[in-house]
Amino acid sequence: MNTGRGQNKRNWSDEEDRALIETLQEVSHKDARGMWGVSFPHFHALAELMGNDRTTGSNAENFAEAIENMGNETNDSMFSASTEEANQDLVSKPGKRKRSKDNPEKNLISMFDDVSSKLGSFMENIDKHLGKLVASESDDMAAKVMEALRQMEGLSSGQMLQAAEILMAEPPKLKVFHHADAELKKEYIYRLLLAKNK
Repeated sequence: MNTGRGQNKRNWSDEEDRALIETLQEVSHKDARGMWGVSFPHFHALAELMGNDRTTGSNAENFAEAIENMGNETNDSMFSASTEEANQDLVSKPGKRKRSKDNPEKNLISMFDDVSSKLGSFMENIDKHLGKLVASESDDMAAKVMEALRQMEGLSSGQMLQAAEILMAEPPKLKVFHHADAELKKEYIYRLLLAKNK
């Protein structure tokens, strides 16, 4: 038996007809009018029979149908994407081409390429910045060493320059120099100069 109009036509079995009629009789019964809020034992059966999608008015799909339709949509979209790519290969357009959002592998590869290029430029910028920091720190350190050597009495300008070169060339010796007090610094510099001139 067919009931409904347009897209709402549906084939009803005799069992479904009986369940619908029983349900409608229970709902329309005069004594049932004061029973709003009382549980309705055939609600799930009625929802299964009449389950319409509220937005479209068409029959709502159950879980199994939804999974099956998702698989069909995925297959259809893959087929249409490959067809579109084949058509795009035949016709070349001037200017930029939009990326295909339908191919997840290409999107993933392009995303990795973008991240890789951005990471590469980021690392280059860090390298430049660190180079500048090291150079400025080295300049500051050289200025501090020269100032400390100028404050020492008894060193000629040639000895000061030679001691500065030794200290700046060898960071461990520079650390020892900075941690020593004034008398030890002077003795340490004389030893470095003596060892260098041998």
